[in-house]
Amino acid sequence: MPDHGYATIASSPPVDLMLVGDEVYEVMQEARVDTQPISTPNVMVMLALKLHAIRQPGREDTAKDWSDVFALAKAHSLSLDDEELSAIVLKHGRESAIERIREAVSGGN
Repeated sequence: MPDHGYATIASSPPVDLMLVGDEVYEVMQEARVDTQPISTPNVMVMLALKLHAIRQPGREDTAKDWSDVFALAKAHSLSLDDEELSAIVLKHGRESAIERIREAVSGGN
């Protein structure tokens, strides 16, 4: 892993870090799930963040992000028939993301 000036703690799981603006942060705060040891955004917000990250210029390893998207969709039994999910995927991942997710959750990945 390249050294970006971050400390590595051997016993800690990998963590994705994304800097967001105040408006996005407020949405995340409102949609958080009180999990332990820390609160996390709900699954819809997590998917939006992952899809947004995938589309960023210079993003080198999108395979891990896609793997996370597929795992979240499967673990939460999400359906693209859900209007909220479809709207989030279209907004942050475009039509191609709908197709990739549909294929993955139907057993294609």
